[in-house]
Amino acid sequence: MNRVRILRALEYLQTTTLSITDIAAQVGILDANYFSRIFRKIVGSPPSYFKRID
Repeated sequence: MNRVRILRALEYLQTTTLSITDIAAQVGILDANYFSRIFRKIVGSPPSYFKRID
C-alpha cells in the first residue's frame, strides 16, 4: 500500500507546486516525517530531491 502511495506522491511532486506536507496528506500519510522516511526507503532519494527537479 505504501508503494502505491509513494508512486502517486512522486507524480504529484513532479507535476504540481504543492508542498511536500500537502502531497503527503493527499496520498493519505498525515505525518510528513514518516512520509519522507518511507519515500526515501522506497525511492532511494528524499522527496525534496524530486521537488527541486523542475
